Order: sequence, then structure tokens, then C-alpha cells
Amino acid sequence: MNLELNDWYRLVDRTPVPYLIYYFVDGENRVAGKLIQTIEGVERPPDRLPEFEAWAQKKYPGLLDELMPGGNIDPALEKAQLWKEKLLEWREEVGLPNVLEED
Repeated sequence: MNLELNDWYRLVDRTPVPYLIYYFVDGENRVAGKLIQTIEGVERPPDRLPEFEAWAQKKYPGLLDELMPGGNIDPALEKAQLWKEKLLEWREEVGLPNVLEED
């Protein structure tokens, strides 16, 4: 069982939840694929993503289509950088703390 916590989770105030990862190996013991699965009965607590999405739709029409083509997060590095930039901008504009600042 794993827990993930990353900058994106912090920026949308998402609490990590446990999940399972299954790795598939080929005949040479190399990872050939993986399956990430939620754990039955474990619900994800609410986060601020809907608030960000509402803000983005008003301020930057088309941004969400760029960040989430087909409704799925695009994991490309340039998209991750854009997510971070816009989430930080949103948090500052609505008065939320910068959760990425070093103590």
C-alpha cells in the first residue's frame, strides 16, 4: 500500500489516500507495466480542485482543456509547470497560503 503526497496535492489541498500498485515484469525481470488501483471502501476526501477549476474557467478560458485534455491530467513536464504556476497564482489571488514555501 502506498500514499502519495506531491506539490500538486499540496496546491489543491488534497489529502493523500492509500492505493495499490501492481508491477508486471517481463522475462528479463524488467518492469513491463503497472496497474494503480484504489482500495475498495477508501474514499478520497474533498479538495479545492473544483474551486480552482471555477476560477480558471473564468480567468483563463481554455486552460483546463490544455491541462486536462479529455478530462485527464496531462503528465508532460511543461503541463506540470503550468499547473504549478496557475495553482500558485490562484492560491495567492483567493488568499490561500503558499503551501510550497520553505519554513
